[in-house]
Amino acid sequence: LTSMPDRITNTINLADGTTCARPTAISSFQGASIGSIELWWAEWKQFMFHREVTIFGKKDQAKSQLVCKLLSPILRSKYPAITEEEQEISVPLQILCL
Repeated sequence: LTSMPDRITNTINLADGTTCARPTAISSFQGASIGSIELWWAEWKQFMFHREVTIFGKKDQAKSQLVCKLLSPILRSKYPAITEEEQEISVPLQILCL
């Protein structure tokens, strides 16, 4: 639940050739100060739920979407050990684990 969303949101390659990074001590984040929990939490929420990024989609077509929309469900067809309910709530669980 943590590795997939971390890989997708830690450093995002943008369509214009630049990158943006999730506000965390283990990324290359270079935005506002995240020197306290309060500052970090505000930056994290802004990044995950309000930051729109333009990335290359299928067939190399650029598309814009919110960072939180980059996360995909964990599919039971790929991971048969999870239940249908776990599949349904997998995106919110991934966000929670970040």
